[in-house]
Amino acid sequence: MIPDDELEQLLAPRSANGTEPTAHGLFTQTHGIVRRPVRLRWLSRGLFTVACLTLGYGLGFVSAPTKTVVMMVDSPAPILEVPPQPIPTESATPEPTAAQLELQAELSDDPQEVAALFRKAGDKYLNVDRDYPRATRSYRMYLQALHEPNPPLQADDSWLLANLKPQPR
Repeated sequence: MIPDDELEQLLAPRSANGTEPTAHGLFTQTHGIVRRPVRLRWLSRGLFTVACLTLGYGLGFVSAPTKTVVMMVDSPAPILEVPPQPIPTESATPEPTAAQLELQAELSDDPQEVAALFRKAGDKYLNVDRDYPRATRSYRMYLQALHEPNPPLQADDSWLLANLKPQPR
C-alpha cells in the first residue's frame, strides 16, 4: 500500500477501533436523526392545519353580518266588526236528485206528471251529473210516457233528447 494515495484515505475505515459497524449498529446510530425531521414535518403540518382552521373560523365570526331588526310601529288598524248574520233555516225542501225524480215518476199515476218527471230527471242526469246512459234512459221513458208517435222538436230540448226524438221524413 502506498501511504500517499488519496483514495486510500477515503476508503479507509472510519471507526476508531478499525472495524466497520454492523447494520444494526448503523440503524441505532442514525434512526433518531432520520426520524426527527419526519416527526417535525408531521407536527408542523398539524399545527399549520389547526392554525388555518382557527384563522378561518375567527375571520368568519368577525365578518359575519349582523342582523338589525327595526320595527316600525304605526297606529293600530281599526278592527272591523262584522255583525253576525242569521243563519237561514232550511225551511224549503232541497231540490230532489235525478234518481228521486225517476222514482217519483215511476210511483205517479198521472201520465202528464210521469212525462214531466222523467224529462226533469233526464235533464238533471245530463246537465248536473253528466251521466249519459241514465239521461238516455230517462228521456226514452219520457218519450214513452208522451204516447205520441212523433213528438215535435221544442226550443228547450237538450241535444240528447232532440237526437232521441224520431225525425220526420
